[in-house]
Amino acid sequence: MRLALLTCCCVLRHVLARELRINVSDGALAPINRETDMNRDQVKGVAQQMKGKLNEVVGKATGNRTQQLKGDLQQAAGTARKAFGDGKAKIRKLGR
Repeated sequence: MRLALLTCCCVLRHVLARELRINVSDGALAPINRETDMNRDQVKGVAQQMKGKLNEVVGKATGNRTQQLKGDLQQAAGTARKAFGDGKAKIRKLGR
């Protein structure tokens, strides 16, 4: 179980890096491009998705159906918040 959680954390780190558009190749996180930076809602949405995924994985590993369901709901809420942030970013980009 410990190895599964460690692997999950590594995977989540790379997912977050991809969503935030940053490099993790040398172990350090560095921004790639200022134009592609995410707004607050996008970042919080991705973080909420990750938190939900972690809860889901822990729930599956421990057999706790309630925690697994909580993770699924957090992921859905995170997806909605990120979509809202994406919309804000598109509107802001059109205004330039």
